Amino acid sequence: MIRVDAASLQRVVGNIADFRTRRGRKLLQAAADAAGQVAYAEVAANIRLTDYSLSDLRNMDHPYARRHGRVRIHSSRPYVVHTRTGRLAASLRGQSTTSGRWPGFRVGFDTSIAPHAEAVVRGTFRMLPRDVIAGTLGDKRVRKMMMEAAADAARAEL
Repeated sequence: MIRVDAASLQRVVGNIADFRTRRGRKLLQAAADAAGQVAYAEVAANIRLTDYSLSDLRNMDHPYARRHGRVRIHSSRPYVVHTRTGRLAASLRGQSTTSGRWPGFRVGFDTSIAPHAEAVVRGTFRMLPRDVIAGTLGDKRVRKMMMEAAADAARAEL
């Protein structure tokens, strides 16, 4: 589970004297929610690839197989996931959170809907891991979009 927390977004929202005020918390929650919605949408897009069928992947000698040592497909984004049944996409959740002092936004998978989500993210004995959430959030383009969304939300609150 990856969190987009408001503490990391403080520099975007500027110099507010006290983030513990109701207005400050509202601003931080708006910024975290805006950034989190961007993260959610980008992760959702990265778990819905349809460019290769199961037979295509088989003909490519299973490019996600651990025996290869690295993912042999989508080399610039080895964390992306092809969709089959749609259960992984259906299990993706995003929600506002408050942990301790800071508002935030949580993106993760509901394993009661897609029990295989953990195997995809962490890998198995035979399959290389594809942590689509961390990979997506590590993308510079996505981080920039998140920061812009947070800044826009903060400006709207101010």
